[in-house]
Amino acid sequence: MFIIYILLFLRYMGWTKEELCKDGQKVKGLIVAERKDIQLEFTLKVISDVKFLKLGLSITLEEQ
Repeated sequence: MFIIYILLFLRYMGWTKEELCKDGQKVKGLIVAERKDIQLEFTLKVISDVKFLKLGLSITLEEQ
């Protein structure tokens, strides 16, 4: 399933570059997730225009 998401992500980046960018403009991608598994780690090594950010979420509950 991972490969399908990456291919879809890259396809949209390619479409954006082809259809929306003007000469000289670049497309950069951003993946936001809780963790980076080994598959994503290897993928990001060869795709320099995609950046990974780790998602951190904190919830506080207070009784009132």
